Amino acid sequence: MEDADLPSNYYITFAAILSTVFSLVLPWFLTQWSITKLAHLIIPADADFLITNYLPELRDAVSSVHTTLEEKKNIAGMFFGMIIKILYAFLWQEHFIPITNVYKHPFLVSLGGALLPDINSFSNGFSGFAQTDSNVENSFGVYPGDTHCRHYSPHAIWHEESANGLLEIVFLTDAINGILLKKTSN
Repeated sequence: MEDADLPSNYYITFAAILSTVFSLVLPWFLTQWSITKLAHLIIPADADFLITNYLPELRDAVSSVHTTLEEKKNIAGMFFGMIIKILYAFLWQEHFIPITNVYKHPFLVSLGGALLPDINSFSNGFSGFAQTDSNVENSFGVYPGDTHCRHYSPHAIWHEESANGLLEIVFLTDAINGILLKKTSN
């Protein structure tokens, strides 16, 4: 794997997914403008790679793909549902968004853990993905000690919801792949 052409960090991977979703839903000029702005804001160290290398390749790859309005709405809904879970997870990742007063306040951490099923349900309403594990969606019996950990450890909330969000990324990319395969096989 040493010579594999893999992204250096997960920010690039996520930026590539975001760019692809935008390119299938928005006109190209809006995709390029918004991804350029977001790249400089969120991943300044890797912005040049994304803008100079990835976006031109993506533009060529999707130039002949024309999604219908219904497909655009579906992709946007799936993306929005996924991003809710990812953002909620990052809210509880102590190093990404350093809001120490929240992380040290037992009531807020407990509330954050208790809201997991509601966040998941809300997200699923947008994405429309059939969930594979009701325990994960309902935040019950997910891992040993979960009822204790998610009410005192923000990092436990981060791990639980990021795992759920990563599954949503898989569902999203699989759905997009299905749309693209249909278009290229016609």
